[in-house]
Amino acid sequence: MKRVLNIFTYKKTLLNDIITKQIRSISSNIVNNNLLDPWWVTGYTDGEGCFTIKTIAAKTTKIGYTVRLTYQISVHPSDIEILYKLKAYFNNVGNIIITKNYVSYRVTNLSDIINVIIPHFKAYPLQSTKIVSYYLFNAVATIMKNNDHVTLKGYREILLHKAALKKKCCYF
Repeated sequence: MKRVLNIFTYKKTLLNDIITKQIRSISSNIVNNNLLDPWWVTGYTDGEGCFTIKTIAAKTTKIGYTVRLTYQISVHPSDIEILYKLKAYFNNVGNIIITKNYVSYRVTNLSDIINVIIPHFKAYPLQSTKIVSYYLFNAVATIMKNNDHVTLKGYREILLHKAALKKKCCYF
């Protein structure tokens, strides 16, 4: 029985090693050949990305606040090359932010979000519950695109979306 168990363990370890090598090979080809598959980008965002809605006090606006959307992926500095590939995939919009503990790819320009980021996730939808964050993010982008965010009514609608995003719930 012990010998059978050892053979089973050996085969399982060998299989895991083979699978790990194949995954590394595929990942290496994706990164090294600049061949970011759109579904890979979506999957990576599902795991590492976030969609944020920020409201910031601003004395220069009628309602006293401004809104900022951010699409961001943060990783360990050793994975910075992936972020440069993502930036290239997204037509070089956004910025790479480097800190001591992490690096981030961020897109904050509304035009870039509307014309590059949102169309990608419309064509290649997120598969996890992060899709709720994306829908709320997209709704706020639409409000901003229509310039409704500068009205009290539009700002209140954005606050509802932001609250739902924080709670990870959907109310519509």
